[in-house]
Amino acid sequence: MIQRCAFLFLLGFTLLFSATPVEEHGRLQVSGSKIVDKNGDVVTLRGMSLFWSQWSTSFYNGKNVDWLVQDWKINLIRAAMGVDGTHTGYLVDPDAEKARVDTIVSAAVRNGIYVIIDWHDHTANLHTDEAKAFFGEMANKYKDLPNVIWEIWNEPLDTALWLKHIKPYAEAVIPEIRKYDTDNLIVVGTRAWSQRVDDVIGNTIQDPNVAYTLHFYVGTHGQYLRDIADKAIDAGLPLFVTEWGVWDAGYLKSDYTNPVDIDQVMAWMDWLKENQISSAMWSVNDKDEPSAVLLPGVSSVGNWDTTDLTTAGLFIRSYLRGMADGTWVTPENEEIPPDTIALPGRLEAEAYVTQSGIQVEKTEDSDGSRNIGYIENGDYAEYTIRVSEAKAYPISVRYASETTPGSLRISVDGTEKLQLDIPVTGGWQVWSDATGTLTLPAGLHTLRLDFLGATEEALYNLNYIDIGYGSAGIKNVPRKWGLKLPSAHKQFDLLGRHFNRDMQ
Repeated sequence: MIQRCAFLFLLGFTLLFSATPVEEHGRLQVSGSKIVDKNGDVVTLRGMSLFWSQWSTSFYNGKNVDWLVQDWKINLIRAAMGVDGTHTGYLVDPDAEKARVDTIVSAAVRNGIYVIIDWHDHTANLHTDEAKAFFGEMANKYKDLPNVIWEIWNEPLDTALWLKHIKPYAEAVIPEIRKYDTDNLIVVGTRAWSQRVDDVIGNTIQDPNVAYTLHFYVGTHGQYLRDIADKAIDAGLPLFVTEWGVWDAGYLKSDYTNPVDIDQVMAWMDWLKENQISSAMWSVNDKDEPSAVLLPGVSSVGNWDTTDLTTAGLFIRSYLRGMADGTWVTPENEEIPPDTIALPGRLEAEAYVTQSGIQVEKTEDSDGSRNIGYIENGDYAEYTIRVSEAKAYPISVRYASETTPGSLRISVDGTEKLQLDIPVTGGWQVWSDATGTLTLPAGLHTLRLDFLGATEEALYNLNYIDIGYGSAGIKNVPRKWGLKLPSAHKQFDLLGRHFNRDMQ
């Protein structure tokens, strides 16, 4: 309660004594290929997009927006109103969806930031009448708010042609907005999931305040799409990235192991900055997908700490905060050896780089697929670790021992740090935990496990060691979360976590 009150006081104090983004910039206008403010200065907004409204209802609340403004420093939020009518969405329950949009608009106005009202639909031309009614009603309601940006078609499919489908749809919907709101910015989607902005060249919409949508997903879209966008910019088209994220086409085939090129994240961020293009990242949600910024099961009302965030979330929070206050510096690339284990985290016993005397076998433990076994006195295993912060970490060693007790000595770079007794559990697959405290230095190191016993008999099996993580006291992050790089890649280190969290 004290923390919440302090947050609300800080938010109120900040809004009272400093100009909000909307107070500073006012109503946005197109000028050539740029978007400018009330003073004619170029504006580059940076923020977040919510997920499909009908499938993430709990995240459509004002507290999320408050937190994203205060902690993530966003100046733009996108309300992705889902239109899909198969089971839910605007076509099934328009009042519920409009209420969710209203909630986000109210929060954006309260915080003095911009808000995109997004008709989140892939086949909007099949729902033209519904879109006209929706945007007419919303425009009448919000015509006096400079905060509002209208996005009338999220992502037309590849089969939606600019001249045949998209432009005629826009020319039907835009007049419904302009009946009430003659000034606010309108953003129009483009062919192929809002990628083919070059289709618009020579065939622009005859409205002085229209921009065109570009979407990209790092890991799927690279230089070729920036080249397409550059062509549109050179032709004088104003672009707005209402949605971008991190992805990999392999994920759609349920393959979590395909690598994503994280260098492309900064290639895109630098391109956006160079071209002064506004953007919103997909998405504020805890869905099990690469571009969600929240881990499954976290709070849906903000107040997240860094242990609630995916690697995508860690990156974008750091980037938004740094760009907002001018402190962002692209992290130095650090060559990290393959098979490096990021700590705090889980050290899987079979993830060694060298070993002597042990074997890997299938485990019957409730967590994990393999353990190491056939461990005898004098055997060992070594691991490459990277520690984000020098400190004393609680650890929990997952072990099983049938008849012979032993001990485990843990050393770092040749210096003994901890020795734990490993008692008998009564079976090779009867699992228990040995706990202790392990003091680790920051940076790259070699961690060595020495397996000790009083006899030459088999001692115990080992599944994993949680170090400042999971059963050792920190939230348990699913292993598949995050982005894994090819072993030859350099990796960013942000907020103590580099982008190679295991996805296997």
